[in-house]
Amino acid sequence: MARKKKEAKTDISEKASTILRPEEIVKYLKENNRLPSDFSPYDDYFPETLRFLGDEKPTNTHYFVGVNEDDEDVLPIYVSTPTPPKLDLIDGYNLPQDEQYWRKIEIPKTLKKLEEKAFLSMYDVERRNRQETVQGYRVYQKFWEIIDEEESDYQEEIAWIKKMWWYRIHGYWFYNDGEPVYCTGEYFDYLNFWFIKDSETWVEFREEDRRISIFSEYLKTTTESFGSISPLTGRAVKRDDGTYDVIDIGSRVFFGDMKPKFRRCGETQWACHGIWLGCSTTPAAYGTIISMDGNNAEKHYYKKLIPAWNKYPMFLKPIWVGSKRPTSIKLIEPPICFI
Repeated sequence: MARKKKEAKTDISEKASTILRPEEIVKYLKENNRLPSDFSPYDDYFPETLRFLGDEKPTNTHYFVGVNEDDEDVLPIYVSTPTPPKLDLIDGYNLPQDEQYWRKIEIPKTLKKLEEKAFLSMYDVERRNRQETVQGYRVYQKFWEIIDEEESDYQEEIAWIKKMWWYRIHGYWFYNDGEPVYCTGEYFDYLNFWFIKDSETWVEFREEDRRISIFSEYLKTTTESFGSISPLTGRAVKRDDGTYDVIDIGSRVFFGDMKPKFRRCGETQWACHGIWLGCSTTPAAYGTIISMDGNNAEKHYYKKLIPAWNKYPMFLKPIWVGSKRPTSIKLIEPPICFI
């Protein structure tokens, strides 16, 4: 007898009472441009938009970063950082000054055990029926089913997941040697969740990388431009008081930045992470690696991106088609199946 063909159930969030799964969060972000208020670890705080401050070091604020400051051939650029939230809400507030520095936030053991429980459950199904192979979307479904069924037992973990999403989208604050320090969401995610297979370690905090990530975030998000540009040189023209006329044109003005760099400074890892994060937090996104040739791009994909992706916690992975250790990542709904 022929088996009946039936579409797989793809709406696996129908039991959810909260916005918690990656797909739900990304959809919400697209419609609202920010996460729900109950995700915030900083009460009603929301970081200000990054702004261009000029080519001279600001003297009226502590919250800025500069790039090209020691370059003799180009002007420095100074960009604002957000003002901090309530200081007692910032990680490290109560620590002695010499104990205030970046610390990787560890995933709760209960969430690690829950992920393991979901995988073991699928392996049991596979052992009973070889046609039921362990697929990413099946493990994903089981992971969130358990949270749905035992939601009352995972209240602390749910609150923790929401905080992680806030940090990786809207930014993270921590105390460093007596000063509140801001990290972009992208840099927080890179520091806290990106694994470097080559050295079998996690990313180390570097102040230079933090500053560059803020400038990069400014380029990705700003709609500012100069109101007066010389038709002869193409450069912005200063006003009589030495400042620039900066206007908002209402649309993105930069595609990115170009960085002359030394070897072994981590740019490839950072670029691979940016591809993953962009694809996993943007609806209908597509990402690819461009390198000096196809073989090199393929090497970075298999040696850097895939191992790092395999280390990501389940609660940050959108639904995907493929095995637990895929050779390609397809963040799509599960296919039509036979039952």
